[in-house]
Amino acid sequence: MSDIEHSGADVLLTHLINVGVATLPSLVQPWPGTVGIMPTSPDEALTVYDTNGRMDGRYLGSGKTIDHPAFQIRFRSRTARSANKRILKVQGKLDLVKRSLVTIEGKQYRIQAVRRSTTIFSLGPEEGNPQRYLFTINGFITYSLVE
Repeated sequence: MSDIEHSGADVLLTHLINVGVATLPSLVQPWPGTVGIMPTSPDEALTVYDTNGRMDGRYLGSGKTIDHPAFQIRFRSRTARSANKRILKVQGKLDLVKRSLVTIEGKQYRIQAVRRSTTIFSLGPEEGNPQRYLFTINGFITYSLVE
């Protein structure tokens, strides 16, 4: 993965926008998606974070280490029902990923697979704003640069 310029979170968010379960923040529509930092508004938003992945041995021929980057998708909403509806849509799209292509800044990536490692997990009220609730799902992404 030495030529890769974008993180798993960048690639995954681009896919979620492409399949219609997240929107670009600049469009000011419901459920904007960001990477790394949850925006202060709107109330309903999602953010994809890179988390600790898993190393999984080496290829025999090259000795290259097999790396599985991990992600967390954090959802914020005023109601658990609204968040759960969006999370179920996102989970459905993640479960369908199979050799999907995404393009970021002229670089094309192939997502071979996404594997969720958790179901919906409630984080409780947002710190500093108890009227908004946080939820998360976690998983692994396998992707490569298309050359």
